[in-house]
Amino acid sequence: MIDSPASIHRRIVATLADYSIALLIGGGIALTFGTSILNPPFSTVLTIAFWLSKSLLEAAFGTTPGKMLTHLHVNHDIQGERLSIYYPSARNAWILLEIIPLVGLVLFSFVAIFLVASCIHACNFVGLHDKFAHVNVLRKNEKHPLNCFKCN
Repeated sequence: MIDSPASIHRRIVATLADYSIALLIGGGIALTFGTSILNPPFSTVLTIAFWLSKSLLEAAFGTTPGKMLTHLHVNHDIQGERLSIYYPSARNAWILLEIIPLVGLVLFSFVAIFLVASCIHACNFVGLHDKFAHVNVLRKNEKHPLNCFKCN
């Protein structure tokens, strides 16, 4: 069976699962150190750790915990191979908008909505962040890579 492009629903559920896991871990760490996850320095460290862990997991395993739950994986759009660290880091760079003082969360929210919209209106649900990083997000049926940038 050939991999198929991931639906927007699966992608949203995977992202929400990843953020939920990160919030649980971050909340546990915050409780351990007696701080709040809303504390700006702590929040900055958590955001960078989330971006880095998400990028490393996608590079090393082609998936994140949320993507595993929804049977999704990422690979390079041209070779169909596992990604080097550059591609998921570039794809997930928008997450780092959260650390900009005062406007970061608002900017992050607008970009998140824009990226979801770009996936919904794109051929095969390929968002602008996927195109930018030359990445495919696919449902796992791994036998032959499929280039999601080619529309029928």
